[in-house]
Formats: sequence, structure tokens, C-alpha cells
Amino acid sequence: MSKPGDVCTPCFASHKTKPAVHWCLSCEESLCSKCGSHHKIQTSTKSHQLNSLSDILMLPSVAMTIRLTCKQHDMKLDVFCSDHSEPCCWKCLAEDHPKCQQKGPLDKVIKNAKTSESFNTLVKSTQDIIEITDNLRKKKKENYKMIAMQKNEMETQIKVFKKDVIKYMESFEKTLLENVTQTFSVCQVEMQGTHDKLNAFYKQCVDIDKNLTNMKQFASDLQTFLGARSLRSRVATIETGILGLRKQLGDYKLEFESPFNIHYFQSIMASLEDIKVVRNAYKKTFKFQIESHAQAIQQPPKEEPQLNIINKSTIYPVSKSRVSGDLYNRSQNMSLNPKLALVIQQKFVLSHTKDYININGCVILSNGDFLFTDYDRSSLIRYSNDGVKTRTIKLFSNPWGVCEVQNNTVAINFPAQCTIQILDISSPRTKVKTSFQTENICSAISYNFSNLVTVIRSIGIQMYDVSGKLLNTVKIDFNDIRDIAIHSSKLYYTDWKRDDIVNCEMDGTICWRFERQDLKCPNGLTVDHDGSVLVVGTSSGNILKISFDGSSAKEILRTENFFKSPTGIYLQREKRLILL
Repeated sequence: MSKPGDVCTPCFASHKTKPAVHWCLSCEESLCSKCGSHHKIQTSTKSHQLNSLSDILMLPSVAMTIRLTCKQHDMKLDVFCSDHSEPCCWKCLAEDHPKCQQKGPLDKVIKNAKTSESFNTLVKSTQDIIEITDNLRKKKKENYKMIAMQKNEMETQIKVFKKDVIKYMESFEKTLLENVTQTFSVCQVEMQGTHDKLNAFYKQCVDIDKNLTNMKQFASDLQTFLGARSLRSRVATIETGILGLRKQLGDYKLEFESPFNIHYFQSIMASLEDIKVVRNAYKKTFKFQIESHAQAIQQPPKEEPQLNIINKSTIYPVSKSRVSGDLYNRSQNMSLNPKLALVIQQKFVLSHTKDYININGCVILSNGDFLFTDYDRSSLIRYSNDGVKTRTIKLFSNPWGVCEVQNNTVAINFPAQCTIQILDISSPRTKVKTSFQTENICSAISYNFSNLVTVIRSIGIQMYDVSGKLLNTVKIDFNDIRDIAIHSSKLYYTDWKRDDIVNCEMDGTICWRFERQDLKCPNGLTVDHDGSVLVVGTSSGNILKISFDGSSAKEILRTENFFKSPTGIYLQREKRLILL
């Protein structure tokens, strides 16, 4: 939806300036009172809905950014494809969704969006979280005062104890008091951090609640339906974040490791230097834990005993991606054993101060570090192999895919700029070693020994050397390739809208094409030693392992137990380690 102007659009086209008072949702035009009257009686526009311009300006940004027409064909969005979870025009339906089974008129899907059970549940969930986080903030402040009192009591105990052992305590008192203060400071910082996170959740939910109220009052059914889907995902993220803070939500206590006893003073003096923080887990049940998506995050899968979950790190608040309303940006580090069981070695969250993070490309570097592309913030994010963020690298535009061409040197494609860059990320000041333009949008990139393999829209697959010299062009028929890989002189790629995986020779000759009902919107893929293909289904929320000849496949993971919509996957073949 375009942004309403305060000047009448038809009058302005006639070189007149009249203040606008109406907004036509169908035409996306501002209208003065006179043009609005004509709009209501003209045969072609009398069925259009006119809204007060002041009401339209009250719409939240999540509703204002929703397009009412097809970006590709400039036609009205009339159909909703449930398989791909997106609205489309009739032309898109014929071109991109011929095999989709769940599709229907958009007006029926969005009917009663504001009064639907789903929308009301979202409002209720948001309000519940506001209440919960408000109470938790207050409780945490009270707990802070309590441990401050405990600190004072401990200092008093130390000074009383000192009188009984004054000769021995002269040299020891200073060390002991410093340890108490230091431990209290650590506890203080940690509790303040928890309070800040709760405060952030509270403010986000208040903002969501305000958006929901405004959408219910001023937005159209389409805006409400699509806007609510986006906000529902944000609410689920906040719920997950609060669950991840469970360990920090209980009361803290400051205690000595050993009680004071004058008879054993000399023998236990060394242990008195250690002052511990007792963190009691928050045991009460949250209201939103009755929701199915919250339970899915909390409970391990029962029907898949081969998946052994080993959580070796603390779970922090989860951000959400614009690639899909269901995409959690929780990254998984997994190992693949010979029996196809994925053993989770580590989970960690790419957190930001803002609401969204849009990850599309990921890679495990030669030194074991993890690298991700952050599309919306035009940056690369680097994490050490223990899940600690080490660096954010700002880029000149929005990156999509990333691959390592040599140690600490990576290649990145920038679709909007039709550009590929090779960067040296070994030093604090990132160096652009090579930058070159492609003939059209570059939607995927991979690296094979000494050459870059790219997908160029409307052209095909092109190979470049690292200096940017075009080596070869392979003409292929594709719709929307999201990822590409090369193995044993063969190409593998995912066709997002056709829901299939293709294996072809270097000249474009198709070897096999794979598709199955339980693989929807295939996105990232990678190839194992034996030519087996691991591919993630973004809409189906799973990972399939396809045999080297494309004749069979096995689902090796349902990602809904961790996050609903995976986008990228990378396999480190030597260690059989997967980054998802």
C-alpha cells in the first residue's frame, strides 16, 4: 500500500492543489471532497471503499507496508495460496502455483479477520504477556532490594565474625569484603539485564497491542489479516524469549559456601572467599504456555526417538525474520551420524535490539566460526564456534548468500544491486578484494575450488573466476532458484515456487528432478560426500535427505520442534557438521 498524501491525486495531476480528505483503498489515491463525490457515482469506481484520510493515517506501519496489488504483474491480489502462505493475483496463480493444492479466493480467507478466533487469540496473548512482564518487572525490583539487604546482612556477619577472630581476620577481612561486593555486582548486572529484557518485551507487547487496536478500528480486512500474521509471529517470539529467561526469573540469593564456625575457622578460611548466587527457577506456569506453539518450543519430540537433543548453551530472546512469518532466527549446530540421526550440538540466538532479523545465507568458516548474512541491516554477523557473537561487518547493500573462497575470505551476492563482492574479513577493517556487476539479479551463489557458481535471473547459471571474469553460461529453465551447490561436476539447485530439487550436468542437461508433497518451498541445500542432497523446506518445516540419484528421500528432521521455517543449511563435510 502506497503512503497517502495530503493533496488530492487527480487534482494534482491537473496542476491543482486541493487538500485531500478521502483515501481510496482500491485506487490507492488521495481525494478531495469533490473528487470523492465523483468517485462514488462513477460506474468504474462506485464500488470502491473510501476511507477518511485521517483514519488511514492512524494505521500502524505493519498495515501501511502491505501491498494490495501484485508487485510483479500490477494486478489485484485475488487469491491466497496456503501452500506458500502468500496472496497472489490470477496471473501469478497460473505461472507460479499450478501444482499448489490449497488455494482459494482471498476475500473468503480474509472474511471476518478482525473478529476471527485467531485474531482474538493474538490480542489475548499480547495482553497476557503485558500483564506477565509487568508483574515480573515488579517482582524483579523487589528481589533486587532483597539481595541488597542480604548483602548488608552478610557484611554485618563478616564484621561480627571478625571480632571473634580478630588476630586472624586482620589480613583476611579486606579480601572477603571485596569478594562479597564483586559477587553482588555480578548479580546486580545480571538482574538488571533480565529486567531490561523484560522491559523490552513489555514495551514490544504494548506496541503490538496498540497496533492490533488500531488495525481493528481502521484497517481493512486484508490489512488486518496479513498484519495480524506478522504480529502473531512477533508475539510468539516474545513468548519464546520469556521462556528462555526462566532460569533468571526466579529469586536470587547470596549465600556463603560454608557456614561460619570459629572452631573450624582456619581449616575453612579458604572456602569463605567463594560467595555464590542461588538462582531459583521460576516455577509458575505462564498463561501463554497453553498455546501449542509454546508447547512445541518447550517439549522435545516424542515420535522421533532418533533425534537426541543436547542443549549446551543458554537460550536467549529470539528475533524474527521477514522471510517468513514463522521463521525464528535460532541457529542450530548439528552433527550427522551414519544412521541419519541429527544430534544437536548447540543452539544459539542471533539477537538484535530491533524486532526483525532477515537471515538467508550461512556458512561454517575454515576456523570453525559461523557467518550469517543479515539482509535488512546490510551486514554480516560472525559468531565463534561456541555461539558468542564476535563481530558485525557493515556492507554497502543488502546481502543474500555467502560462501568461503579461502581462509577468512568470502564471496557475497547482493541481488538488489546485481553485484558480487569478495571480502577479506581477517582484520577489523574489512577489505573489498573484488567487486563486479552481473547482467541481472544474482539470486544464489556457491564456490567450487577456484570458481564462483551463480544464478542470474532470466539468464541461467554463470561461472566466474575470483577476479570477476565470466567463464561460462549455462542456459536452464527455472522459476525462482534460492540456493545452488556443485558436487562431482554436477549442479544442484532448489526451485522455490516449483517445489522441486534439480540435478543437472554442467551443460544444463537435467539428470533428475525431485519433488514430493511433504517438501514445500525448498530453500537452502547442501551435498554430502556421497552425492546425497540435504534440503530444507521453508513452508513444510523439515529437512529431507535425497539419494544421489534422486530416486528416494527420507525426512531426517522436523524443525517445528525448534523453529517453524528454516531457510539456510550448510554442511561441513569433514566433521559432518550441519549449520541450520
